[in-house]
Amino acid sequence: MKKVIDVLIISVLIFGCSSSSDEQDAPVSKEGIHLTSNDGLNPMSLIKENNQYTLFYSSEDTWKYAVSNNLIHWTDSSTIDIPSDAIGDVIFDVNNTSGLSQSPFIAIFNDGDMQMKYTSAKDQPWKQGELKLPPSVSGNPKVMRDGLGNNWIMTLTKEQSVVILSSENLIDWTEVTRIEMAEPATAAELTKTGDRWVLLTSGDNSFYQVLDTDFIPISDAKSLVSTFEKTSVATTKIEERNLAVFNIGKKTLSIPKELTLTQDSILSINNVVELNSQAITKRRSKLESLKGQGSSRFQFYVENYDSDMEILIQNEQGESVKITISKPNNSLTIDKTNNSNAFDGSVEKVDWTSTSQTLFADLIVDYSVVELSLNNGEVQLSIPVQPVFIYDQVNLMADDNKYDARAVLYSLIEEPEPAKPNI
Repeated sequence: MKKVIDVLIISVLIFGCSSSSDEQDAPVSKEGIHLTSNDGLNPMSLIKENNQYTLFYSSEDTWKYAVSNNLIHWTDSSTIDIPSDAIGDVIFDVNNTSGLSQSPFIAIFNDGDMQMKYTSAKDQPWKQGELKLPPSVSGNPKVMRDGLGNNWIMTLTKEQSVVILSSENLIDWTEVTRIEMAEPATAAELTKTGDRWVLLTSGDNSFYQVLDTDFIPISDAKSLVSTFEKTSVATTKIEERNLAVFNIGKKTLSIPKELTLTQDSILSINNVVELNSQAITKRRSKLESLKGQGSSRFQFYVENYDSDMEILIQNEQGESVKITISKPNNSLTIDKTNNSNAFDGSVEKVDWTSTSQTLFADLIVDYSVVELSLNNGEVQLSIPVQPVFIYDQVNLMADDNKYDARAVLYSLIEEPEPAKPNI
């Protein structure tokens, strides 16, 4: 696998102007294949129960959850009696390690006090449980299963300190070690790849760090997120796959991503393979001749590129978002000045160095967000958008001329939808 300097997930705001009444009590809606809400969304947990995935998240006044059979198409379901400002996790205790009878769903969270709730079915009432922690230990919790020792592992994050605890039953916890981070975080997730742990943080300056089996750092902290807004992430391990869901501009949840770790301790972030199987149609042609409809995915290659490349995402009304990839300047620039609803009219620039002579772009264009993966996870670029009409065209420019790229277009919507006003 190719070496990279860093993995970036970049969230750039392109929200349109709206009246205050539009933003009050905004419901969670499914725009294409993304969940979105003006009141904000933060992912908390992703689990698999039998053949169904459940994504827990906070929104408005409480926690909620959505369900999916394929990780791509989600149905928003119901609420949980946990306040929206609480940070925590939901665990699927299928083997009843907690001893709480037939209650496989257990929520551990911090809403000012460390708490536990549990239920036999997620759509049934959640009962109050008892959580036994060491004295004077608190923070925002995240929980996962240790694949080797079969114990539960919990992180408690408070400012720059992460306390790691272990439990056999999700109730009685003992402290294992502590990690002092270079920067404060709101939460820290642990996920395991082989014999290494990866610590991922949520916060203003999110990063990841690789740890050995005893939770001792074996790599420097590397940037996970370069963002203009606070970023949250929820990770899980399902059938040997490390999956993650990110929030995008605080108002939209990303498509689940798959995390892989190279031998050089570099983390790559890619779209889940379910995107391929869930495509309704597939077309191959020149990029400029392909036109999306609803939720679309464009994939294309550029070989032997050594100058500036521009990816122009647009619609017939002339609105556009332009992403400039500058290999000479080792940078990415996002130009959002030609978006009818954009109120800031700014251009954002971030550093990125590619070591490859080939550029592979995997671009998802939806009603409220654009997600771009470059070179198999070297970069994940997430841009919240609100054009008057959905973007449905993608052009690639080199030296101010259209680049003749061969591309593949996938339709990701469940049924054909016409382009619609996004107002």
